[in-house]
Amino acid sequence: MATFTSVRAKLKSLIESTLKGAGKPLVEVFDYIETRPEKFPCAMIAPVAGSSLTRVDSCSNELKMVFAVKVVLNDKNNQTVEDLIISIIDSFIDNLFNLKDVTDTLEGEVDRFDVTNIAPFSEQTEHPIVGIDFLIEATTIKVTT
Repeated sequence: MATFTSVRAKLKSLIESTLKGAGKPLVEVFDYIETRPEKFPCAMIAPVAGSSLTRVDSCSNELKMVFAVKVVLNDKNNQTVEDLIISIIDSFIDNLFNLKDVTDTLEGEVDRFDVTNIAPFSEQTEHPIVGIDFLIEATTIKVTT
């Protein structure tokens, strides 16, 4: 049965192989919330509220694991940021949604893999932070006897 650790590792590997590197939108991927990233745009993967363990029927349980992939940008020009946000969303959709065998099950790690929300964000701290949150649900069914 999939675990938060194994799903997080698969997510990181998938994002690194499809969205990080030369000519791709990300320069760094963390499997935790990095409080002081030095390279941008970067992605951070962390479990979030909404996960659940549900009895589906008398012989199976469903584990739903919810993760946020937070993409953080470091650019103060509003038009440039908006263009970059759209570009990253397009790349995410193009690279992840079109890999049907990989993204349907995270290479067999889970029974279902869904991106349930894509939302740009901005936060005002000592430095303005902008980016995109991708909420991801990974679901696995465990047959019980």
